[in-house]
Amino acid sequence: MNKIIYIPLFVSLLFLIEIISEVSVYGQSTYVPGEKDYTLFDVNTISAWITDYGWFFGDPITITHSGFEWPRGSNMFAIYAAGLWLGAEVEGEPRVVVGEYISEYLPGTIDGETHLPNDPNDSSFQVYKITRGLKNAWDYQHWPAEQGAPLDINGQPLIIGDQTLWCVYNDADSAQHFWWESAPLGVEVQQTVFGWSRFSVHYSEYNDLLFIRWLLINKGLDYLKSMYVTIWSDVDLGHSGDDLVGCDSLTSLGYCYNGSDFDEVYGEHPPAVGFQVLQGPVLSSPADTAIYLGRKIAGYKNLPMTSFVNYVKNNWINGFPQTAQDIHYYMQARWRDGTPITYGDRGTNSGAPRTSYMYSGDPEKGTGWLDSTPSDRHFIMSSGPFHLIPGDSQEVVITAIIARGSSHLNSVTQLKTVAKVFQQYYNFELYKVLQSYSPETIIPVIEELGLFQNYPNPFNTQTTLRYHLPIARTVHLEIFNSSGQKVATLVNEHQEPDEYEVVWDASGMASGIYFARLTVAQYTFAKKLLLMK
Repeated sequence: MNKIIYIPLFVSLLFLIEIISEVSVYGQSTYVPGEKDYTLFDVNTISAWITDYGWFFGDPITITHSGFEWPRGSNMFAIYAAGLWLGAEVEGEPRVVVGEYISEYLPGTIDGETHLPNDPNDSSFQVYKITRGLKNAWDYQHWPAEQGAPLDINGQPLIIGDQTLWCVYNDADSAQHFWWESAPLGVEVQQTVFGWSRFSVHYSEYNDLLFIRWLLINKGLDYLKSMYVTIWSDVDLGHSGDDLVGCDSLTSLGYCYNGSDFDEVYGEHPPAVGFQVLQGPVLSSPADTAIYLGRKIAGYKNLPMTSFVNYVKNNWINGFPQTAQDIHYYMQARWRDGTPITYGDRGTNSGAPRTSYMYSGDPEKGTGWLDSTPSDRHFIMSSGPFHLIPGDSQEVVITAIIARGSSHLNSVTQLKTVAKVFQQYYNFELYKVLQSYSPETIIPVIEELGLFQNYPNPFNTQTTLRYHLPIARTVHLEIFNSSGQKVATLVNEHQEPDEYEVVWDASGMASGIYFARLTVAQYTFAKKLLLMK
């Protein structure tokens, strides 16, 4: 369906068109997206637009038309648009980047030496699409492994499921941050979209699912604190004016459903649609086991969805975000003035208990806190907080799910059932499909690679750092201060498999907290060091 786009400060559609025509879809940048910057995921019952600038499911050609079609070929659309938002603090200053109707991301990688974005007009920066059984396709033959695209154990393009789409984008161009004039985070996003065909031998029951995997790499110079990964969506399930939203914190699911058992587009018993955080960012947790890059790692845990917020179309404290601080507050389940979201009504009752999850009740049973006024709905669902030092990375995997039941409310129940079963299966087995290999960049056994805690710690002048290298690789061992500035490079060379010890002489440094960062291939490890003179 077509719709008017609401943007901060309530700019009219005519003004939006003027913006697009005068400064392109990318604000003040000289980049104009071409036909290779977007393509359709279309291997199963879902047909959805994917771009290489952080915006997905919306039609990138018209911008004003929905782009998540279900069932494929029906001309019925369940999601108008969605995008990746990131937020963090740098020395107390909130910074954000949003993939929305007009995105703040640009295609391409960030240069590891200059920390500046590479030319987004480089024709190699595009959405690559490979399908199982079609190895002669141009995208398969030109798979950009040098940009980070995943490879299988034989060094060939890794086809996950029956169709895989891959691209890379970043937020390092300050001119792109035109929404809220936030400084860049310096994050490169390597995005993989995949799914299974309805005719898949092993996974045909997952043909109403689309998966997105983001590998987030801090290629800037700033230490990103209190960071969140957020899915934003302007849903529009069929007809846009009769939608309700809700969430299920137990399955990390945010969803949209119809306000009645009839929708102008989908007719009787309309479906429910949503997003699930299958694998959130990793935090240290000695008693747990996390999933990262298709492997399980002891001593860590994956964060779930940590907040679900529905904001409204006005300038109130629960309305459209107007600043970077507003967005960072929403990620933390706070309103624009910093007050916590509370349980019940519109979430603004100061006397009610605090909650991170709006509309967490059960629609079919009619219990708990439920959305009650059908309308055009926007929501954001976040996972965090975590910290991301320069060179560090995090991996997040989500899925878009759609299900149709015997009524509009039973569709929500069916959606939750799919999410629950699939989360269990992903944690048990399916996460392994994300294992990738590259002779130049990948270490097959991450559990054997590690940076040990320095000793002594705290220390006065000198301390020893020890690390284990299971396979020959180029090693970078660097020291950063608490502001994220690099103060020393201890190792920068190719090394053979062994266990190494390096002494850091900090006699010229001021007392305080420092971080040692070990980088080998795409893996990064960090330890906190305390210098006390």
